[in-house]
Amino acid sequence: MSKIQQHKTVALNDRFRKGESSLGVWSTTPKVRALPEARKQALFRAVQSVDNFVKSPPVNLSAEHDTGIVTQDDTDYLWEIDYCNKSLTAKSPNPADPDCTARILTLMRVDEY
Repeated sequence: MSKIQQHKTVALNDRFRKGESSLGVWSTTPKVRALPEARKQALFRAVQSVDNFVKSPPVNLSAEHDTGIVTQDDTDYLWEIDYCNKSLTAKSPNPADPDCTARILTLMRVDEY
């Protein structure tokens, strides 16, 4: 991926994660779905407000802003963005192009990874 494509991908990932639903869909795992609604909403807001992307173990927080960890009530939650074609049947040919890419943000407890 070129630097220009990476910059576009980062911008699209940030816009999507912060609430621009036209760029994709959010998905949650069973343990996240089982949370009380108020806790889920607080968790979603925590993911939306992430602005510190540092490459560090145990998860390599990529330069594309497509992976992160947030903590709620002493529990770690991992989120990651995958790039699919618009029909959600295969990988996107170009994550920097919103005309051919649908993003899927999956939010899970770390122990579900």
